[in-house]
Amino acid sequence: MMSSALSKAILAAAVGAASVQAVCTYTWEAGSGDTCSSLSSLWAITVDQFQQYNATAKCLTLTPGVRK
Repeated sequence: MMSSALSKAILAAAVGAASVQAVCTYTWEAGSGDTCSSLSSLWAITVDQFQQYNATAKCLTLTPGVRK
């Protein structure tokens, strides 16, 4: 059985690890006809994930030739 202090330390480490933010520098240039949905499918993620990862991209106004 784990001690209470050890349990709290493990929980604190897990919570700390969960809050680490990844830094991504990869960009993709939008092409004619690209949508948030088509780009999400291309990268096998949901549209919600796409919007979370690309907070500055506006799904209704993706512009071909613009990298975000």
